[in-house]
Amino acid sequence: MRRTPLLLTALLALAATAAASADLSPARNLRGTWVSPLKGKAYQLTGRLDVPGSGWADIVETGDIRLALTRVDGNKAYGTITLSNKVETYTLTIKTVKGLKRYPAQRITSTEATSRQIVLTASSSRVSFSKVPVKNATVALTTGRFTTSLLWGTMTETFQGAASVGGTSGTMTRPLSGPFKLMKSG
Repeated sequence: MRRTPLLLTALLALAATAAASADLSPARNLRGTWVSPLKGKAYQLTGRLDVPGSGWADIVETGDIRLALTRVDGNKAYGTITLSNKVETYTLTIKTVKGLKRYPAQRITSTEATSRQIVLTASSSRVSFSKVPVKNATVALTTGRFTTSLLWGTMTETFQGAASVGGTSGTMTRPLSGPFKLMKSG
């Protein structure tokens, strides 16, 4: 009877364990479609746009997210993210010789949907995703957590160069940042 060398036995056992644990990566629970639990309320970002020499605009942006993750490889999940139903509400404050003048809140609604490729990286119950370019901005998940049915965390939107809201241009002194929450669909 032939004996299998000890090193070969150990390597075969290690290979079998690695193959079995490939399906046990934290990212396996991310595969599928994730959507806003309430229409228009998947995220709420706040920030400030400085208008050089004249004031600022405080901004609140809300909208929907659809995250479709179709492939998982190790601790990474791949798919597309779609941002839609965006509503920006801004309050403009202007410096005048008599002091500050605050204008009533204005609302800008966009039904345009923007889809981009995305890569999520999971470890344990935490998740982060690649930066996603959207028009003249970059969206990123700065902190995130997930279960088998919920995905939540903090999202930021950073603008390159000058930003504009409601015809008012300036520089974002505070990137848009705030919470997001998604639930697994189906």
